[in-house]
Order: sequence, then structure tokens, then C-alpha cells
Amino acid sequence: MKGLRTKLPPPNSILAFEAAARHQSFTRAARELNVTQTAVSRQIKTLEDHLGLAVFRRARRAVQLTSEGKRLHEAVMAGLDHIAEIIAELQKTRARPHLTVATTVAFSSFWLIRRIPDFRARFPEIELRIITSDADLDLLAEEIDVAVKYGNGKWPGLSATRLFAAEVFPVCSASLLDAIPIHTPADLLKAPLLELEALDTSWLDWADWLREVGLSAKRLRRLLTFNNLPLLMQAAVDGQGVALGWTPYVTELLARGKLVRPIETVVRPSNAYYLVRPLGSENPNSAIFSDWISEQATSLEEAGFG
Repeated sequence: MKGLRTKLPPPNSILAFEAAARHQSFTRAARELNVTQTAVSRQIKTLEDHLGLAVFRRARRAVQLTSEGKRLHEAVMAGLDHIAEIIAELQKTRARPHLTVATTVAFSSFWLIRRIPDFRARFPEIELRIITSDADLDLLAEEIDVAVKYGNGKWPGLSATRLFAAEVFPVCSASLLDAIPIHTPADLLKAPLLELEALDTSWLDWADWLREVGLSAKRLRRLLTFNNLPLLMQAAVDGQGVALGWTPYVTELLARGKLVRPIETVVRPSNAYYLVRPLGSENPNSAIFSDWISEQATSLEEAGFG
């Protein structure tokens, strides 16, 4: 930018020149720019001193562009017109309905992304931006309109709409189940277990799950730990161990036969999934998304997480 300042005349002199050239009059240019005729004359003088040549021929009641002035005026008009077009495009883009949605990697990968085509088909005018992060994001600081969180529904500064509860149960590949018979929860203590290193402390791990079904986790030895649920699920599909399956994340994998349930034992945490919004949010599209995702969640629960 410093280089441009040394090459270009002062911006005010260019604006004064454009108005004077268009009106062929310093007086009318001054009226348009809401300055005095003397001020316009002074800006033109500054421009000509910078160029080292005259851009106007002065007459008693009018001014005319010199040949050099005509060339400059064409360049100035082309540049200003282009700037005006870009500004209009940017303003138009900003004016479009938009919505920023934040979810965890798992929720987006296993549940939300399959339903986004329905939202886009029903609300094509809304530009959707999806952020995936397992960290606890500051919605206001990150300019996030809505987010999906797992917990008790009570977060300071956020309004929460319950979507659905969760069920947690063991899942594995059919090939692993053939190699390692699992008939009771106690049999899991002898199986290779896939663990998730979750940032969310409310997320159940194997120790929590086993404790809920009345077993001690002290004998756990064969753990393979991941910090990414999609990767952990792929390891389960590949037969590397038994994972804790969360509805609705594993619903499709079970339906397609990629995973099976070795036992029917289920733990139902007291927490649930919620759609949250910053209190005082002014984006009207937040309500549209809230109604849509609540409808999707209701359909899911009515189908038994199918």
C-alpha cells in the first residue's frame, strides 16, 4: 500500500477530477461534492502538479479536458466502476440469508451430513456454513448461530432445545464376533476394546459403561484408544475390536451390516443432545434450522433411532 501512495495522487484530487471532468465544470463538481469551487480548483492543481501536466483547459465559464485529461478520465472511470461493481457484489453476498452451524465431528459425520440435502432443498435461499469441532466453542466469539451439544441442557448464555437421548451399547464386526464369542457383558473383559479419548467429560467410556452394568473395569487391559470417533468406528468395522456404539451414530452401520451388536445390554445416559443458540441471537434463520432439526430428531426417535 505504501508503494501505491507514492505512485498515485491524493485520493481527494482524483475524486474532484472525476466530478469536474464529468460535469465539465468546477462549480457543479463542487456542488456535488459539497465543497467550495476553490477547494475543487485546489485539488485539480494538486493532481496536475503530481502529474506534471495539465488535465483541463480553462475557459471563462467552462473547462475542457486535455487529451491527457481524457485518457486519465477513462482510466479513473474504469477503475471506479470496477470498484463499485465489486462493492455491490460483496454487499449482495453479505445480504443473502446465512446460517453458521457448529457440531462435533461425530455428529456431523454420522448424523447431520446425511440430512443436509433435505434442508438445502427446502430452504435453498439460506447459505449454510458448517463448523466441526470437538472443542467447546464460544458461539458468540466464533460467530456461530446454532450448535449441537451433548449434556444436561444447561449452559450459561445459551438457550437449549432437546433433540434426542442416547443409547450406548457394544458393537463390533461379525468376523470379530465369530472369533471371540461374546454372550454376556463379562465376556467383554476378555475382548479387545476400542476406546474414545473424548474431550467431553460427560461422554461414557468403557469404565463408565461397565460400571453401569455392574462390572469392575479394573481388569481392562486390551484397550486401543482413539481421539476421533469416525476413525474408531472404522477400526470396529475392520474387526480390530469392540467399540461403544452411540445412537444415532451407529444406526446406519448396523442397518448395513457393517457392525453387529454382540449383546443386547444397553446403558441410557441421563444426558441428551441439544440444539443450542446464544441468548439474544438475531439471526432469523436460527429458528428455521431449529424447527427443521427438531423435526428430524422427532422422526428419528419415533423410528426407534432407525
